[in-house]
Amino acid sequence: MNKNNFTSLAILLFLTGCSSTSIPIVNRQCPSQPQGTLESENVQKVEIDGQGIDISGKLKFGQYLGYIFEGKSDRVLKYDTPNDICLWLYDPEMNLLETFQFKQNGIYTLQVSTPQGSTSFDLSLSIAGKGGEIILYEDDAIAIVNKWLASKSSIFSPPFDESLVSQLTTGERYQDITKPNGSIDWLRRNNSYYKYRASEIKKVISFSDSSQYPELKITIYEDLTLYGPRGIDYENSGSSTRDYIYYFALDNGIWKIYDAKLLD
Repeated sequence: MNKNNFTSLAILLFLTGCSSTSIPIVNRQCPSQPQGTLESENVQKVEIDGQGIDISGKLKFGQYLGYIFEGKSDRVLKYDTPNDICLWLYDPEMNLLETFQFKQNGIYTLQVSTPQGSTSFDLSLSIAGKGGEIILYEDDAIAIVNKWLASKSSIFSPPFDESLVSQLTTGERYQDITKPNGSIDWLRRNNSYYKYRASEIKKVISFSDSSQYPELKITIYEDLTLYGPRGIDYENSGSSTRDYIYYFALDNGIWKIYDAKLLD
C-alpha cells in the first residue's frame, strides 16, 4: 500500500476454499506481506450487515483489491470462498491483524490478492459475535428493514420480484407474501399494484434480542398509492406514520425478516 492509502505490514491470511472466523491459515504460495501497492481506485466501500455481503472480482498476480467497512469491538469477520486467494485485514489504525476479531470500533480494511497467475473469485463476508455465533445487532436489524422498505416498489408492483422477498424475508412473512392468495398473488389477480413515494424509518423505539426472534420496534412513514383496474384506490392510498414491530430469524446463516406487525 502506498502513503496515499495504507501502510503494508505483515501477517498473511490465506484462504483455500474454506471458511473461518479468527484463525489465519498460512500458505507458502503467498508472500509474507503485500509486494505491491493498493491503489485508491481499487478500494471499494462495502456495508456488511446482518445479511452479509457477496463480493466477486478478478485478480492477477501483483494486483490488489481493497474493501473498507465498519467494524465494532468484539465482533468477528467471517468469510467463505471457493478460491485460492490471499487476504489481509487491517484495523482502523492500519495495523495488520493476526485474527479476524475486531478489537475496537472503526473502519477496517480488507486487502485481497492472488498468489499466482490470474483468477476470478467469489468471497462471502459476514460479521458474527466474538465466539463465532451469528448475532443480530440493532444497526444490522435497521439495515435489513431499510433494504426491505427500499425493495417494496419492486415487490408490490411489476415485476413483483419474489427473489427479493426470498432475500429479505423468511417464515411467516415470506409465506404471507408469496403463497396463493397472498399479497403478490392478490395484486396480480386484481390487476393492481402499489407505487411508493416514500417508505422510511423515522424513529427506532426499541430493540431486543432476548427471545428466539429478535424484535425491532420502529416508527415508519409511508406515502403510497394503490392502483387498480379502475385507477387509484383512494381508500387504501395516502401517507401515514405508524409504529411497527419487526421480528427476525436466521435462514441458512442469514438474518431475515420473520414477521412484522402493526402496533396498537
